Amino acid sequence: MRVSFEKILFDDGFNIQDKIFYVSGNEETLIHKIEKNLIEKFCQSDDFYVDKVGTLDGQENTNLFFQKKLTILTKPKIDNPAKLESFLNENNRLIIVCENSKGDSALKKFFEKKNNFVLVYCYELNRNQKIDILNLYIHQNDIKIEKDAFWYMVENTENKYLFFENDIKKMIDSKKEYYSTKDVQKILTGTNNEDYYRLLFTILKKNSDLVDLYYLSINSASDLYRLIQVTKNCFEMIAGSENLQELEKSIPRYMFREKQNFITIYNKTNKTNKREIFRLIFKTEKLIRKNSGDYFTIGNRFLLNLKKNIKSVSA
Repeated sequence: MRVSFEKILFDDGFNIQDKIFYVSGNEETLIHKIEKNLIEKFCQSDDFYVDKVGTLDGQENTNLFFQKKLTILTKPKIDNPAKLESFLNENNRLIIVCENSKGDSALKKFFEKKNNFVLVYCYELNRNQKIDILNLYIHQNDIKIEKDAFWYMVENTENKYLFFENDIKKMIDSKKEYYSTKDVQKILTGTNNEDYYRLLFTILKKNSDLVDLYYLSINSASDLYRLIQVTKNCFEMIAGSENLQELEKSIPRYMFREKQNFITIYNKTNKTNKREIFRLIFKTEKLIRKNSGDYFTIGNRFLLNLKKNIKSVSA
């Protein structure tokens, strides 16, 4: 069966016993979080020996000090998925943990059809997931937060789970009685994305202005990730708005000085180039992961291609 990552992390009533887990996707920080969470839960409930392996061939419980074994499999190359049912006993448990790979679709379908086999997909957080997670932490820690400060947290933090969680923990650890937008901006030092929005909106100007600001703003792969994040936030707002009035309502108050830039980009997009823009964002994220040392060139090319897509539609 397919289960959401939220069920694993936040639902204390979800029973992990007598189940085999397959944790997959392309968001490595969330995959790691789920793996760690499941290991902790299994080891709290019983005395397991944890063994991380690349293959199940010849795997036996040979540890002299533990009778029970939790196997973490890092490669999903399994010819006969039905053989995995041998791990559904009191002395053995199995968690398969790996990013998406070619040829794993049959195994995933097998997991989706079986009640005791749990498939957990891990992708970057979307806006609604960030809202739900932030609300959960606020409720659990009895935090009082200004409405605009809440939306600032949603819009100006990473979509990668671990980074988002760390930013929330920064806020909790500051132990303030009430959080204004200014408080949150100070807490998230180094994660203020307003400069990156300014860089993003330079695509509406001439190339020389764009290149000049890019050279001043992007000094690391982390900087480029921030730029990609605010670009995604911007176009998710635009794509999710059916008309200009709806867009104007969705623009956070602290971004209102950029209102006209949002409107200009909205008028310069249609179904075709929106689709191309999201493809460009996905492709760029993939390139950064594989070639982080070339971040500067990748980011420069990303902005110029983004500008080209925007220019393809007349205002």
